[in-house]
Amino acid sequence: MTLLLSRIVNNRFVKREPMQIREYKQFHREEIASLYSSVGWTAYTDNLSALERGFARSLIVLAAYDGENLVGILRAVGDGETIVFIQDILVCPVYQRRGIGTALVQAILDRYRSVRQDRASNRRYAGNKGVL
Repeated sequence: MTLLLSRIVNNRFVKREPMQIREYKQFHREEIASLYSSVGWTAYTDNLSALERGFARSLIVLAAYDGENLVGILRAVGDGETIVFIQDILVCPVYQRRGIGTALVQAILDRYRSVRQDRASNRRYAGNKGVL
């Protein structure tokens, strides 16, 4: 999936460039830690080994890239047949309010059209800021 993204240069929007949304298959500690920390979700970054295991056991993880830079992530859990639950959805603060989170959610809904239940949690926990 491709999303057109306006870049900000000197506090001004300039040309629209494609943003790619694709499956996130290999866990890269540094980029995940940076993204989660950027939105204040330090409860996750305090134990990256647990987060990596969580990623591996997820139904699917989708990522939004600006070029080669990871700028957003959506992690879903469930069985993929009767329920899909959006566990995490994060967008780097400088990229928020540009439709990236919406595009990630739409990509999950498109992929699992036949699933009868889809859910997302917006619960806030100590140490985590709301990002939706």
